[in-house]
Amino acid sequence: MPDSKIKMDGTGGCLWEPMWQLHTGLAPVERELLQSSWVRRLHLIHHCGPMYLNSQLNYSRLQHTLGVFSTIAYFHPKDAELRAAALLHDIGHVPFSHTLERIEGIDHHAITLERIQSPEIVDILAAHGLDQSRLLNLITGETASLLRNPNNKLQLDHLDSWVRSAYFSGRLPVMPQTILSRTEEDGGYLYSDLETAKLLKRLIVEEAGIHASTADIGPSALVLHLVQILIDRGQLSQTELIGMTDDMIEQMLHNSEWTKADFSRFIDRPWELKVTRGEGDEPIPEQSFEWTVRKLYLSMPLTKDGAKDTFYAETEEAYRLLQPLIGTYWTYWQDED
Repeated sequence: MPDSKIKMDGTGGCLWEPMWQLHTGLAPVERELLQSSWVRRLHLIHHCGPMYLNSQLNYSRLQHTLGVFSTIAYFHPKDAELRAAALLHDIGHVPFSHTLERIEGIDHHAITLERIQSPEIVDILAAHGLDQSRLLNLITGETASLLRNPNNKLQLDHLDSWVRSAYFSGRLPVMPQTILSRTEEDGGYLYSDLETAKLLKRLIVEEAGIHASTADIGPSALVLHLVQILIDRGQLSQTELIGMTDDMIEQMLHNSEWTKADFSRFIDRPWELKVTRGEGDEPIPEQSFEWTVRKLYLSMPLTKDGAKDTFYAETEEAYRLLQPLIGTYWTYWQDED
């Protein structure tokens, strides 16, 4: 078996994406980007944040990035800037992905733009004649594409996220390449047959439920709380934090006298971490960590089927019913009975 079926660094001049089952030839600029420090670092950042510590969702930001890149290349094989944008669109993520963006001043979108303008990335793009301005606009969504659009329609960044989550947790009733084969681009948007659009809606609804679940909120709230302690105690600065990886933060949490008890408890006995909304007669525990679900990612899958109007109305209603998930939650320890 060739190394290119396993390795992610592009040295063989091609990339195999196992979930989507796509084999993509790489341009020299793409090989260099894959070997850049900012892209390589993404394999040490977990896509689903600290939830990976107690769930099946343990894939990395780099695996997601390569999924987005491969599907972008599938639909737009000759668009050099769009393909490069797919490789670079997440390089601003800090440890544990979105979790630590609750810390003031941390925004992965802004950090991504800064890193794209770093000498390492600028030199690679310039050496191969890529239009950096267009690439930046593709990443921000100012130039609409299958990577990002401003209209809340399904795009490939979110498609890979939802399909990958379902695939890794065994919730996907068809293989990912089946979804891809039933999807086409028209006018810069993705359209699927009605059956596939309904499946995508189901995955989106399920993912919203995951974001508001104990499996996600519990470890996210705890890790955020513990990292904030490191910052408040002067053991970690924001400047240091944004360049680190998950394993570096884990090591600090294990070693710090201020955090090691709680972090070790979660590693050893994660089932003791509970989540409540404090509704009704359920009190908010005195020793708890606050977490707010600020938004849900609810893009609209598009279809050209004759029943599309009914589908869109049903989807909007399903999304409306999810809105109560947005709000404040509290995480706390509960001793095992």
